[in-house]
Amino acid sequence: MKCLGLIFLMPIVLFSAVVDTNIQRLKRSPEIYLNPQDVPLFYTGNPLDGLDVFSVIPPYSIQSSEVNKSIEQMIVKELGSIGSIIKAGSENLAGFGSGNLMNIQIGKVSKWDGGELPITRVTLSIETAVTICKTSNSSNPRVWSINDFVDSAFEVESEKETLGAVQKLLREFTRNYKFANQSRSQKPTFYIYTQKD
Repeated sequence: MKCLGLIFLMPIVLFSAVVDTNIQRLKRSPEIYLNPQDVPLFYTGNPLDGLDVFSVIPPYSIQSSEVNKSIEQMIVKELGSIGSIIKAGSENLAGFGSGNLMNIQIGKVSKWDGGELPITRVTLSIETAVTICKTSNSSNPRVWSINDFVDSAFEVESEKETLGAVQKLLREFTRNYKFANQSRSQKPTFYIYTQKD
């Protein structure tokens, strides 16, 4: 029974140590916001560490070219606060050479029975090229992601709220990127693939 008690006690002790570590980090960097529901908590081996070039694929609204421009301006402003911006057309593949893709998606949320919920999900994710050691196969897994939700379908009436959600995710990415790369002086480069007018 004593051994069994120790087995059940160990996860609690480990969880407590992880929480204490997180609290200490937040005390040192209170501006860093980490939401365990969306952003993975990486105490070591943060996947954003050392990534210095990104291809950025913005979301595009089929309803409004003005919304597209607003999103592009927001991306340039927020990502430009931590790195260099290069606006690239579809013919410029330089950004894809890094293998790091930032994808921003705005989409509907489906119910289990096939219907749709009256909410919109906004997702910012980072994918990167990896090679699986055991099989030598290449893959592009999602290594970091965060979500936000707007309590209405993505329509003209809710575009302002959806833009706010995009901005929030971009700001959370920049905070977490700076947190993961505190010891690096080199700024990242973002190739933003914009739509042609």
